Amino acid sequence: MRVEAQPAYVLHARPWRETSLIVELLSRDHGRIAVVARGVQGAKRHPLRAALQPLQHLRLDFLPRGELGRLVQAEALDAAPLLQGKT
Repeated sequence: MRVEAQPAYVLHARPWRETSLIVELLSRDHGRIAVVARGVQGAKRHPLRAALQPLQHLRLDFLPRGELGRLVQAEALDAAPLLQGKT
């Protein structure tokens, strides 16, 4: 069953295999979820890769399958916050 237009925030993204990422998200209706974003990194950069940065607010579609779902589509709802502080 496909979940559509779910608002969520990106918590963390880490590499998985050669061209994919495992993305941990915090969604309004489903809580903390992990999804696989296939083909978003590698030699040919995917436009979705920029939207999968930490603290990014997204609207996403995914297929929940056990502990690890599959990301179907994601759209950034606003710009990621600028983090400031002493270095």
